[in-house]
Amino acid sequence: MPERDALTEAFARGALIGGPLGGVPYVLKDLFDVVGAPTTAGSGFLTEVRPTPQMNAKVAEVLAAQGAVLSGKVSMVEFAYGMSGENLWFGDVPHPRIPTALAGGSSSGSAFAVGRGLTPFSIGTDTAGSMRVPAAYCGLYAWRDIPGPLSQEGCFPLASSFDTTGWFTQTAEELLVLNDLFLGQGPAADCVRILDLTDLSAGLTPELREAGNAWLARKEATANAEALALAQRHFADAARAYNVLGSREAYVTHAPWLDEYRARYDPIVWGRIDRGRRWSKADITFATAKQAEVKEAWSLLLADYDAIALPITPIPSPGKAVMTEDYRSELLSLTAPASLGHCPALTIPLCLSDGTSGGLQLVMANDTRQAVAKTLLATD
Repeated sequence: MPERDALTEAFARGALIGGPLGGVPYVLKDLFDVVGAPTTAGSGFLTEVRPTPQMNAKVAEVLAAQGAVLSGKVSMVEFAYGMSGENLWFGDVPHPRIPTALAGGSSSGSAFAVGRGLTPFSIGTDTAGSMRVPAAYCGLYAWRDIPGPLSQEGCFPLASSFDTTGWFTQTAEELLVLNDLFLGQGPAADCVRILDLTDLSAGLTPELREAGNAWLARKEATANAEALALAQRHFADAARAYNVLGSREAYVTHAPWLDEYRARYDPIVWGRIDRGRRWSKADITFATAKQAEVKEAWSLLLADYDAIALPITPIPSPGKAVMTEDYRSELLSLTAPASLGHCPALTIPLCLSDGTSGGLQLVMANDTRQAVAKTLLATD
């Protein structure tokens, strides 16, 4: 792996050769369009039903204007509909350091490239955990932004109202550079009040709990029984609600070819999309109400705190055998609340002595996200 100092210095050199990121290489998740290059979205057939892009994705244009150099587009879970790192057509993406583990997904190639030291940063997306989960597995810092132009202009959608763009780095310092670029160089927050909701995960391993507690103690985070009870009550069934709403949006995108190309999909991915047309009226009513409930819960919690800390994954850097539908549901129970709330989230890696890792997601309010994240990153 390249020396960390060399990669960090690449950011500093950028100011001398054309913009803050001048000459700094990066890779794009293959959901983003680049003129003249196919966008596969991890699929074996998308290029047959969608024309070759004639415009660059907005995020690529922003980075080009800052001097960053696109080195390539990288693998991902098919149509971004999974969090394991598996891909039937292009092959699974391994963990960058642990041969028996996977990188996580759906932004698997983006996480691998940074975790392996191939590029100092990369761009991915997070609809229901697709930045947060691979960042945790690979021991990376990551930022999940809010839905908007970066995820909607020149990016093939999974569920457009939930899709967000994000970026991976190995260090807090490098993530701060990217946040300043994309979110604006405003002042840091005077102080950051953090609520500790790590007890939302009953299955968190002792090692990850200890690492998370140590980080939270350094930040003087607060545990609050009433806030925990509120979150437990209102976040319950968030995964179910996301499954309904997200798959309905995915079905709208895929409807023109879903049945004709059924054999060209990973069967698991096809099933996740197909259910989008099969939910009952009661399912849709429930999911819509649950999303409103989750948004209200975030509003209540963020009225008293600047950042809410939750685990991302209950176990560190798992292998493929763990990636079952039941485990995916467990992950979604932790990641879906921020997605339903359209909230930004900062991933703090929790690296363990055996080389595996997990992570904390620091969920924030949209209007204070840059100031709060800047304080957290500058002091990490």
